[in-house]
Amino acid sequence: MHNYLSKIYSKQNKKDSANYYLNTFITDYHKITSRNEQQIKGAYKVDLDEKIKELKELKEYIANKDSYYTTIFSSLVAILLFISFLVIKNAKEKKKANEKLNELLAKISKKEDLNEKSFSLSNNFKIKDKHHQQIIEGLLKLEEKKYFLKEEFNLYNAAKKIGTNTTYLSKIIKEHKKMSFNDYTNELRINYIIELLSSDKKVRSYTTQAIGEIAGYKNAKSFTRIFKKYTGITPYQFIEKIDTEL
Repeated sequence: MHNYLSKIYSKQNKKDSANYYLNTFITDYHKITSRNEQQIKGAYKVDLDEKIKELKELKEYIANKDSYYTTIFSSLVAILLFISFLVIKNAKEKKKANEKLNELLAKISKKEDLNEKSFSLSNNFKIKDKHHQQIIEGLLKLEEKKYFLKEEFNLYNAAKKIGTNTTYLSKIIKEHKKMSFNDYTNELRINYIIELLSSDKKVRSYTTQAIGEIAGYKNAKSFTRIFKKYTGITPYQFIEKIDTEL
């Protein structure tokens, strides 16, 4: 009876009941005497050892099926958690981007020059000697002439134009701007292109590649990466926002 009940409950996908009657059947079988075992064999008309093997296989099947559904459930939970993480992350990034956009637009609306006196001396920065002064003045002249927009603008060429060496020039920029020459260059370029995009509607219609080339970058990918690094948003996001705000 327990054998049939375990099969019935198994077909009905009632795992707990099927396991209960299956275990009961196997336990009872091991308790019976040899004589009773022969009687049961006659009643069932089958080899009980084969029957037990069959029932064990059934039990393994139920266990594997249960494990299969558990794996699917765990996977679904993991996917839902990952999607939730992406949604939250995207919302935070969007909020941060909007804040950055609003900051930039506030400066633009006040007609602030983002690069104005970009190498003006800070209060705690002192000129050490004549050569030091020459380098500062040289950098200011390069900024005024927008030399930083040229593709060939680099530490070596800048030092050569100013009349100093790369080590000394890099050291002065590090002391005063607290950044490397490359970061100094990117800051000048990005600030310039922000002002240009805010004032020239025609430029806003250019491709990202063309805008990047104006700023001195070889390709759109590099320009977009650096623009986002310094502003927290992409050039496209900035242009889209500025077209609706200005």
